[in-house]
Amino acid sequence: MRGAVFLGNRKVELRTFPDPAPGPGEVVIEMKASGMCGSDLKFYRSPPGAAQAALGLGNSSEPFIGGHEPCGVVVARGPGVSQRDAPDGQRVMDHHYAGCGTCPHCRLGWSQLCRAGITVYGVTAVILGLSYPLALAVLAGLLDLIPNIGATIAGIIIGIVALSVSVGALIAFVIVIVVYQQIENYVLQPTIIGKAANVSGFTVLASVLVFGALFGFIGAIIGVPIAAGLQIVGAELTAARRARTAAAEVAEPQPPA
Repeated sequence: MRGAVFLGNRKVELRTFPDPAPGPGEVVIEMKASGMCGSDLKFYRSPPGAAQAALGLGNSSEPFIGGHEPCGVVVARGPGVSQRDAPDGQRVMDHHYAGCGTCPHCRLGWSQLCRAGITVYGVTAVILGLSYPLALAVLAGLLDLIPNIGATIAGIIIGIVALSVSVGALIAFVIVIVVYQQIENYVLQPTIIGKAANVSGFTVLASVLVFGALFGFIGAIIGVPIAAGLQIVGAELTAARRARTAAAEVAEPQPPA
């Protein structure tokens, strides 16, 4: 058979390959047409091997036949595939998602939504192709319950997993976690904790920074509660004086209009 392979650096070459032999549970499809998208064009435009490394596919720089979602007709069956399941000449499409085949999504043709065959949790982990994205997402959620440093601990653990895929995956994850940390630390946490403790966002940030610098990890955790407590004590100590001041202002005669 012949196939158009992407060599990299925007070069394409038509090559001859041995005819494939179907294995158990497989069929051979004679290609009639194939889709092409941006993920394929990465291999076309990039230098040889660069796209494979960036997508965590190893260090191979061998060219490959481009395209996915191909369609064609069945020309051969392997062991375990009956004539009834895959008749000769049957028109088929090779889908790149594998679902359970029995759930409502699979029956409607949306196997990419199948929860039994494909689980999509932990968005960044899924995008980067990390192992066990659900477990990583749950771990990150639990660690994020630790004030101030929980997300950082989760980021370190998931970063190690990303490094096991590729350096590119680690770099992408670091960018995501840095942006996320800035939003959480300087927007979400001061707003949410400030409302819960009835203190200003500035007080939240200042207390975490000051107590963290003085007492380290423990100081960063207890900084906001101590600041809220000091604010309550200050309000109670000055309550009588503020009441007398307010009463005096009310009793003071107003100048005639």
